[in-house]
Amino acid sequence: MEQLEHTLESGTRIVTHDELGETTGMLIHERHLKARKPSALGMIGSYVPGHGGDVYFVRHGEGDARSDPCPVAAYCYTEFELVEVLEKAEAT
Repeated sequence: MEQLEHTLESGTRIVTHDELGETTGMLIHERHLKARKPSALGMIGSYVPGHGGDVYFVRHGEGDARSDPCPVAAYCYTEFELVEVLEKAEAT
């Protein structure tokens, strides 16, 4: 996805890319980096501006039963697509 003209709202549904970018240098808690998943559906909860691009915190619907059942992962805006956009493309 290209740089956004505006921030995405909480509750926006996304799907992460098959290949995720590098997290070296991101000043984000390790638990949010470990929760990152390729090709996964999620819902945006919040974002942090900067970092060379906005970082979005995404809640995935499932997780390890021994830990947080809905882990929150951090993604750069370049690592996901909007489900709404993908659904429209598939319909055409």
